[in-house]
Amino acid sequence: MTCRATSKGLSFPAIPDHLIFAYRKTGMIMGAENAGLWTEKEINEWNAAIAEYEALHGPIGEEG
Repeated sequence: MTCRATSKGLSFPAIPDHLIFAYRKTGMIMGAENAGLWTEKEINEWNAAIAEYEALHGPIGEEG
């Protein structure tokens, strides 16, 4: 994976911003591949981070 330095820190162009945001909030990376590994509390925490991202930046896929 390639990363580059920006004024905001490291940028990972291949990773969508909402996933980076949720990771920074929760310390978790959640996806279909590991969905069965998380507790209900962790899933709720992840979903709350995604909802916070959307409240700040608009619906995922419509940013910019």
